[in-house]
Amino acid sequence: MAVTQRRFFERYCMRLTHGMVSTALAVILCFIPACFPFATNTSYAADASMKAKETIERKGIENNIDSLWNQISLGNMANIKLLLLAGVDPDVSNYNGWTPLHQACITGRTDIVKLLLEYEVEVNSIDHQGSTPLLIATMGQQTDIVTVLLKHGADPNIHGESHSPLLAAIGENKIDVVKALIKKGAKINYKKNTLGPPLVLAAKLGYLKLTKLLIESGADISITDNNGGTALHVACFNGHVPIIKLLLGKGANINKRSFDDETPIFLAVAGGRTDVVRLLLEHNADPNVITAHGITALDWAISKKLHEISSLLYAKGAQKAAQ
Repeated sequence: MAVTQRRFFERYCMRLTHGMVSTALAVILCFIPACFPFATNTSYAADASMKAKETIERKGIENNIDSLWNQISLGNMANIKLLLLAGVDPDVSNYNGWTPLHQACITGRTDIVKLLLEYEVEVNSIDHQGSTPLLIATMGQQTDIVTVLLKHGADPNIHGESHSPLLAAIGENKIDVVKALIKKGAKINYKKNTLGPPLVLAAKLGYLKLTKLLIESGADISITDNNGGTALHVACFNGHVPIIKLLLGKGANINKRSFDDETPIFLAVAGGRTDVVRLLLEHNADPNVITAHGITALDWAISKKLHEISSLLYAKGAQKAAQ
């Protein structure tokens, strides 16, 4: 308890010294020596800050935000503590909107992240690309840091230009992080980004366990991406048979059309996925849907000389669009 109290007091002493704490709070701090027995000397803040500045000067380190950035990049915890005690503001961002917390997250140093959070930095600071420290940590596969940030109130639903923390975790196949994000309220059916909905991304990448987890957590199997394709569409194009079977078992629409009127079986043919074409035909997929480009699955198979796939389609009554 004593260590925690001292850090609390040091933090506010630093802010008091540099005009970051109100007069009212300063008065309160002066009248609680019982809670802070080491705070009876009102010059404590000034002394601590001065000593830190003197130490920094002896080391040849400038007392500014650039030095804090540099020491975080180097991972020098001792110098980081000195700079903070000397009054460097850890919430200052650079020209890209990047804060020291962003930088700490990319280095993978959980201890530095925790230290900055002790100084009450903004956990949801957003850079000019819309990236938060949580997104940076997730993209960098920094599981421990993600856990710490979530415990300190990081919002999993702040999105970057093309990414969200949930999409980043799916992209890295980090099941534990995905679970943690969902538990903290990550929007599982969010689709307003270039990568599409989480379920579609998981199916596209062939991550069966993640696909199962997302469905069990409430993902809509009919949700579409920016092309109007579903998880079944992308799984068929990429040949992920276990995921295709899972989606069909969950009632996915086997003849769903994308914005270009492409069905899952058309995409399976376009991807040259013979085993997928066979599976879809066994589940009564319609091979005669004409796309927006005026062709059928058989037209494509013939044009690409996919003889085995053409035979499978013929056997199920497939026709050319011109017939």
